Formats: sequence, structure tokens, C-alpha cells
Amino acid sequence: MDKVRVLVKAIIIKNGKLLALKRPKEAYSRPNAWDLPGGNLDFGEEANAAIERELNEETSLKIKNLRPFHVISKLDEKKEVFWIEICYLCDYDMGEVKLSSEHTEYKWVTKDEFLKLESADYLMEFVRHIS
Repeated sequence: MDKVRVLVKAIIIKNGKLLALKRPKEAYSRPNAWDLPGGNLDFGEEANAAIERELNEETSLKIKNLRPFHVISKLDEKKEVFWIEICYLCDYDMGEVKLSSEHTEYKWVTKDEFLKLESADYLMEFVRHIS
């Protein structure tokens, strides 16, 4: 196997709700689906540095208590890429959400509300693990 990719996502908690971001209709994958902030690690990048970079780029929020929360590893549907997907849990600290071009809207939702949204299976698995 010669293709391994690492994805980092974060569940940001504020007043018992989590931040959900909506992907644009033109997105190359999962158009119009709800997302969590995060993205792919750059080659040589540390996972914690990557999620902090992604959170800053996609939300501009200040967070605290960042910690790894859940990991999924799997082959993609075509069995061409092995994905390692790391979810972090963190708490909102301060700031207002400022979206990048990667998302068109956001909302703070409960765990149950997120699980009713259109989203990727792996994101649903991350959210289901919140206690």
C-alpha cells in the first residue's frame, strides 16, 4: 500500500453544543453536507499543529482543552487509500465564527441534532462517541 492519508477533525463544544459547518454545493466531496472543522495533514506536519491550523483557517475561534478523542482507520471504497482519521475534542474559548471559503454556513447544535443532519459516516461516528 503506497497511499496513506491522515485527516484531523475537531468537535468544538460551547454551552453543551457542537459547531457544525456546511460544505458548499460546489465542494469536490460531500457537497451540501454538514461537516466538522478540520482537514488533511500536510506532509511532515504534526497532528496537533494541523488541527490548530485548520481550526484557525476554518473558524477563527480560540479554543482550549484540545485533546485527541477518537481514531478511525480504514481503506477507502476503492481500496486505494488508507485513511487515518483523528478526531479531537475541545472547548470554545472566545471569538466569533468566521468561515473560510470551504464552508457556507454554520450552526451550534446538540449531539442529537447533528446526528439528524446529512453528514459523512465517519463524522457521525465521531459525534456518537461524545458522552
